[in-house]
Amino acid sequence: MKREIGITIRETLQLESLKNAKIVAGVEGLGRVVKYVNIMEVPDIVKWVREGELLLSTIYSIKDDEEAQRQLIPTLAERGLAGMAIKPGLYIEKIPALMLDQANKYNFPIIELPLDASFSDLMDTILSEILNDQAVFLKKSLDTHEMLMDVVLKGGGLAEIAAAISRLIKTPVALLNQNLEILAINLIHKLQKEDLFEYDQISKAWVLKKELENSTEHIGRFKLAKIQINENIVRQFSIPIMISQENHGYIFVWDIGEKLEMSDLLIVERSVIVALNQNMLLQRELKQCTGI
Repeated sequence: MKREIGITIRETLQLESLKNAKIVAGVEGLGRVVKYVNIMEVPDIVKWVREGELLLSTIYSIKDDEEAQRQLIPTLAERGLAGMAIKPGLYIEKIPALMLDQANKYNFPIIELPLDASFSDLMDTILSEILNDQAVFLKKSLDTHEMLMDVVLKGGGLAEIAAAISRLIKTPVALLNQNLEILAINLIHKLQKEDLFEYDQISKAWVLKKELENSTEHIGRFKLAKIQINENIVRQFSIPIMISQENHGYIFVWDIGEKLEMSDLLIVERSVIVALNQNMLLQRELKQCTGI
């Protein structure tokens, strides 16, 4: 299994071993996903880092190099790292302000660790949590795949797939084409179609409201927007439907109460795309709806 599952920086901060740690910069990046943990011991660490890493450091190797401090965070953010956890007090009195400024600019989380934090304990705790999440993800992914394939084998179309997903993750779900027009929808939690969509007289279709199209942040590769519907704050996720490397539309999910996790979105994405890939009739249904 490709190692895509991890825990967000926000979830990392909730672990017992980080109870005395605090986020000091890059707060807007708390949704970044940690898939690996690494330790920075040399100034040219960027040669060995990879996407999704949480980098632990005392920044001893660059404590007297202001230019290296200035370049580090933008480079790590460009490489797709999840964030950095720094332990001041040993070799530096405090985390350099220019690094904090860069972290805020790039929405790159910096965690300040207490002086007694053990890098080895942190690595063990975080990696154990990631492995547990991966095991749960694999089980849920297989169960979801079997459920959707059963829907398809029984002749279900896009409407039945949307309904099955909605039952599975207990949130409203819609399948939209490339123009953000409804192909299939299943709403729960007292949401109404008019809360999210408006009728376009020209296309004769229900299309996502313009004010709901702008996403303010990302969870992994999925777009996230926080919108208000009636008295509720709702998290709206957009998941692209990619078939043969072409975008055929989107899966939209509206989460009331912040129940959904990254693993739920990945499971939905993978299962829907596998079901569509294995059923030519559904692909035709998509193409007819999207005008491809």
